[in-house]
Amino acid sequence: MSKITIYLSLKDGKLNYRDSEKHHGKTINSIAKPGDKICWTLDENSGIKDLTGINIKGHENFFSKEPCKKSNEKWTATIAKGIKGEVAYFIFYSEADSKKSMANKAAPLKEPAPIDPPIIKVP
Repeated sequence: MSKITIYLSLKDGKLNYRDSEKHHGKTINSIAKPGDKICWTLDENSGIKDLTGINIKGHENFFSKEPCKKSNEKWTATIAKGIKGEVAYFIFYSEADSKKSMANKAAPLKEPAPIDPPIIKVP
């Protein structure tokens, strides 16, 4: 069992991702193993005040411990043992200089839905 950290920040007003596997960009594919802990956290100077939610789309039993908020800057989840497959995820957040909540799937005036949302995959 290991830990994969996914760092979140705003770049040009849009979510940007990088992970502990050295993937980075407007969307990423993180490769994990059954039992791995996933940690979503704010990157340095992220421009984000609060991670307010994570919406998972895909395999219903992918996580043994669903994403839960640990602090304004951090959410964690644990991948189920014996699982294979993938899930996409959507991040909800509040900007550091704004009172508005945003989501990478539901901010039509500021950020349209990504064509390829970020994915966690267990081969």
